Amino acid sequence: MFLVLPFVWRTLSSMSHVALFCSLAVLGAMSHYFIALSLRFAPVNIVTPFQYVQMLGSVLVGLFGDLPDGLTWLDAAIVIASGRCIGWTQTQRREREQHYGPAARENN
Repeated sequence: MFLVLPFVWRTLSSMSHVALFCSLAVLGAMSHYFIALSLRFAPVNIVTPFQYVQMLGSVLVGLFGDLPDGLTWLDAAIVIASGRCIGWTQTQRREREQHYGPAARENN
């Protein structure tokens, strides 16, 4: 992005654009901070599926003119299915270890 920016940048034309630009920066920084903070309090396989909401938000914004193509939907389905599969297997492993003890890990 940094290399392309000088060729596509347009100077902001009004104070409302400046306010929107600044609010985008603040909201983006806050979201990254809160995602990092959430990883301190919960396992990754629990936090990550909530980030799928970002994909949904992108599609909703795309309703204004740019909808994803078929390959993008396929890629999103693969990412979501993979995350769900990893979360399910980790949950099953945790339950097995709680029931049979740590020795259950060595058998699988």
